[in-house]
Amino acid sequence: MSEKKLVAIVGPTGSGKTGLALELAPRLDGEIVCLDSAQVYSGLDIGTAKPTKAERSMVPHHLFDVIDPEEHMDAAKYVKMADRVLADISRRKKKPFLVGGTGLWLRSLVHGLFEAPPIDSALRARLDAELCRSGVDVMHDRLAKVDPVSAARIGSGDRQRVLRALEYYYQTGEPISRAQSRHEFKSKRYECLTYFLDRPRDELKERLKERLESMLRDGWVEEVEKLLASGVPRDAQAFKAHGYRHIIKVVNGKLALEEARELILREHWAYTKRSRTWYKKVAGIRKLVPPLKVDEIFDEIEAFFN
Repeated sequence: MSEKKLVAIVGPTGSGKTGLALELAPRLDGEIVCLDSAQVYSGLDIGTAKPTKAERSMVPHHLFDVIDPEEHMDAAKYVKMADRVLADISRRKKKPFLVGGTGLWLRSLVHGLFEAPPIDSALRARLDAELCRSGVDVMHDRLAKVDPVSAARIGSGDRQRVLRALEYYYQTGEPISRAQSRHEFKSKRYECLTYFLDRPRDELKERLKERLESMLRDGWVEEVEKLLASGVPRDAQAFKAHGYRHIIKVVNGKLALEEARELILREHWAYTKRSRTWYKKVAGIRKLVPPLKVDEIFDEIEAFFN
């Protein structure tokens, strides 16, 4: 088995990525590596739909619960952590399965990050203060004027990526999307067999509704109450994970739970559409729509590694 080979199972929220990975990994002597920008945070369990203890007992899981909610996490940090984990998995002759939906992290891991200038702390502080005054939507509108390509890629609620794109523009005078285009991510650090697990629109929407109701029954509101009570600030990066900002408003009495349900479902669906658009551009990706022929997928992965 090549030490530079890995399998990625990606797709929108609720598509069944974890279930498929747990069918395949035990049969292939594999281990699961988190590819989800929310599941890396400790304490964010219910609202991020982390694998359960029973699921984690089936095969080793890596890079879950590795960052405190107050800490900063980005693609560069993820790549460093994932490289160490993947090297260890390879040393033990196991097979890595990356599972999640964070496309930028996968692209950065496989192709590397383009070189960017060091962060200007004064500029970051100024932009952060402007965001606090004006809101992320206003800053996203500003980004759309100077870098429409990045604005189209980045969700209006993604505070971290909006600020980073604006920082790059003001530091260099050119859109970050142009620099990324020059880089083009042509070189490869790993050979990756990528599966995009999708479902028909109506089925996926129904699964998202059922998933949300399950999260609320399992104590998502109480999870957020506990995190806030422990001292995690409301503006912590971890709380940028889908749905958490709405649950925080429920906890603070600023939003009715029923209204939060609708906002969270809308947010999840918007992310689903962006995810589909993102992965359409990935060369060689294999799209899977249930019912899945798991034995055929197993054979393909086995041939890939051998």
